[in-house]
Amino acid sequence: MKKLVVMAIAALMAMSVNAGTGSIVVSGNFGLDITAAPSVDGEKNGTATTSFELAPSLTYFLSDNFGVGGQIGYASDSKNVYNNGDKNKDASESTSFFTIEPFARYYFLNGEKFKFFGQAGLEFGAGTNITTVTLGVKPGVQYIVNEKFSVELSLGNIFSIANRTDTKENPTGKDIKTSQTTAGFFINNPRYAEANPYSLGFAPLSFTINYHLK
Repeated sequence: MKKLVVMAIAALMAMSVNAGTGSIVVSGNFGLDITAAPSVDGEKNGTATTSFELAPSLTYFLSDNFGVGGQIGYASDSKNVYNNGDKNKDASESTSFFTIEPFARYYFLNGEKFKFFGQAGLEFGAGTNITTVTLGVKPGVQYIVNEKFSVELSLGNIFSIANRTDTKENPTGKDIKTSQTTAGFFINNPRYAEANPYSLGFAPLSFTINYHLK
């Protein structure tokens, strides 16, 4: 199967007024994942997918080691199914998802070059036929390159409490809603889990580039 995959994940840029109390950090997260449908005898046969994510955020530092902020996000996913070059409209679909997340971050074990941090956030999400609420905690490490640049590497939520509510149309009456809540370590983001919303999974890595504006 031939695939074309284009990814630009965790391309984050931040700008801050200074590195201590009162600094403001503005950042943005952009992701694009494209998979082309396989070709058989010059005709598309199979599934083509496109995923797009954009999530700007802002952090205000109340002290040298503690900051609070918020993030808003938008994501869209589309799936197109082809049979001998013809698009199967019944099997194709597209979804969208919006999030808002207040968070707090604390830095500890601060060295000259390395800083470790923990971040807790409460994410509210709403999309095509689903709503989610996720309380999560994740760790990370920051490396100071020079006065203007630093880089970060962080995990996704290592522990989270998550709820997902699905709404399905009912032609004979009111829409049917189902809800699931779970808590645990390394559970999947409830947005992505149609078959098994809360199975164990690895927390995704995120890479961040920071630019400090003085």
